[in-house]
Amino acid sequence: MRAANYEYGFYWYFGQDGSIQHEVKLTGEVSTTLAHPGDGDDPRFGTLVLPNVVAAHHQHLFVARLDMAVDDEEGGKGLVVSEVLFLSYLQLCVRVWSTRPAHSCGA
Repeated sequence: MRAANYEYGFYWYFGQDGSIQHEVKLTGEVSTTLAHPGDGDDPRFGTLVLPNVVAAHHQHLFVARLDMAVDDEEGGKGLVVSEVLFLSYLQLCVRVWSTRPAHSCGA
């Protein structure tokens, strides 16, 4: 999955013993900003990648909800399957503005 400047890989491992493991791998371009003048060669909130250029420290959080009652007594009768569509910020803006009447966009 690609989001902004990252590529995310989601890997699920289902063991024969019923175990489940999940792994997320990220790659992409670092997001940079100017270093604070007082930081020198040791910035407080990032890694110095070039003189006066910092790649900010940050974290990525992932959440997964697993419904372990798929093979319930009613054969999954109450199972709800939902999907999430990820849109980049630009795609979201295009969708929102393309669905509005022309007069509401100031045109």
